[in-house]
Amino acid sequence: MRYFILLACFGMLCLGLHAQGVTIGSNNPPDPAAVLDLQSNSKGFMLPRLTTLQRNAIQNPPEGLMIFNTDNKCVESWFLTGWKSIECECTTPPTQPGAIVAPAQVCPGQDSIWLSVPLVSSATQYQWTIDNQDTLVTGQGTDSILVHFSGQAGSRSISVLATNGCGSSSASNATLNVQWLDSTFTVTPNSPIINNAAQFSANQSGATYAWTFQSGTPASSVAQNPQVTWTQIGNYQVQLSVSDNLGCTVNRTQQVTVTNCQPATFTFTNCGQTGRTGPSQSQCNSSYGPGVVTVVNGIQEWTVPPNISTIEIEAWGAQGGTSTVYNNAGGRGAYVKGTFQVTPGQVLRILVGQQGANNNTAPSGGGGSFVATSNNTPLIVAGGGGGAGSYYDANFANAKLSDPANRGYNPGRPGTTNGEAPGGNNGNGGSAGRLTPGGGGFYANGATTNADGGSSIPGPGQAFVNGGAGGTPANTTTCSGSSFSPAPGGFGGGAGAAYAAAAPGGGYSGGGGTDGCNPGTGGGGSSFNSGTNQTGTAGQRTGHGQVVITTVCP
Repeated sequence: MRYFILLACFGMLCLGLHAQGVTIGSNNPPDPAAVLDLQSNSKGFMLPRLTTLQRNAIQNPPEGLMIFNTDNKCVESWFLTGWKSIECECTTPPTQPGAIVAPAQVCPGQDSIWLSVPLVSSATQYQWTIDNQDTLVTGQGTDSILVHFSGQAGSRSISVLATNGCGSSSASNATLNVQWLDSTFTVTPNSPIINNAAQFSANQSGATYAWTFQSGTPASSVAQNPQVTWTQIGNYQVQLSVSDNLGCTVNRTQQVTVTNCQPATFTFTNCGQTGRTGPSQSQCNSSYGPGVVTVVNGIQEWTVPPNISTIEIEAWGAQGGTSTVYNNAGGRGAYVKGTFQVTPGQVLRILVGQQGANNNTAPSGGGGSFVATSNNTPLIVAGGGGGAGSYYDANFANAKLSDPANRGYNPGRPGTTNGEAPGGNNGNGGSAGRLTPGGGGFYANGATTNADGGSSIPGPGQAFVNGGAGGTPANTTTCSGSSFSPAPGGFGGGAGAAYAAAAPGGGYSGGGGTDGCNPGTGGGGSSFNSGTNQTGTAGQRTGHGQVVITTVCP
């Protein structure tokens, strides 16, 4: 009973103290407005003393909580917007914060991304600024903030400045890239070939990868650039998941077509034949093996293999004949290249130009190299070079890339154009000069002219559609009465030569003739290209022409 009475009295005393306030340090009653009145004539009130790290570790601080920060020597209080300095021991504003620590890239809509700066010794708080489309979740006023990025991609401007009771520092700035990870990938070859490893390559570097290969070996991989093999043709799904260390993940699914196509290269030559006519079947069988081409009057017919719908064609025209007396090399043939869409089983007609005949003063024109469809639609043509006369200019003798082919030219007689003629255009043969015929084109033979003083002239180059034979030589007397040996034109429309003048080359449009009585240079033929991815070089090839066809797998 005695203990009960004491307990009751103590409880009533506590209630009274709570109602009146409490005094600590003296027996005087507390101030009526204070719940706690600390009274002393010789001592002060000491707030809890915390470092900045200790302060930031306080969980859910109530508004109005106060501490003394031992790092920056400031009395600080917590508000809804963060820690604020009440008063500090400072003489100058803080220095600029160091570089903002942030990821190199984040995904649109990515949450919980921390940004921070190294602590500034004299700072009491930090003022962060981010773009309006993003949300600063927590940490304003501290050295670290938590940000939620919106779904809008693009660069972000981030800035932070340090403050204390004496002012603010200059801002530290950063730009953050907000965009999706790159989930695209490449495969080489574009269409994998059965039982051959295909190389996959993820375009995003520095990430985590998760590949899935439908029916492939292996069926999955975590490498950035794995190799995979399929044993059956068909369409298969390949999925790539790309992730970064912040948890951003992007997926891509792409179909690949697995074929049994094997890229192959076919090289077509003159099969050892020289002169104005093309090779025989036996010559090409000896060069390539039986069954590769069918030869019809010197033109080689080749069939597009199964499963092939794209080919790349390279063609080189033949060189013109060389003047053995004057040591002038014949004009060089052109080089052209293009990509073409074809049909499996389609027949292509290939004429490989042959070099013009060398001669003492009157070498003949080189033949162009042609590839056309079976109905004589041109795909690609590389012009042949003109023969080199006693007066020689490579600008005219070399084969050209486009119409018109240049006329024959006599640089040793400046200003003299007597008997010279222009090359053809639009697939026609070249014009004839005095006693010198034109080179053959794709659709028309080179032109001829009447004999001068009862003399006959050599034969012009024949058009591709007419068989592409080189021009016939002429064994006659020259303008001066001297006799010269004849020179037949090269297969592919090269013109024949005689007298003292070089003959022009064949091509899509034939080269023009020169003056047979004033020895000059035969004009080079021109080229043609109807493919895509076109490239070409004028006057590149020496010797006979050549055609190379490379199949492109789908």
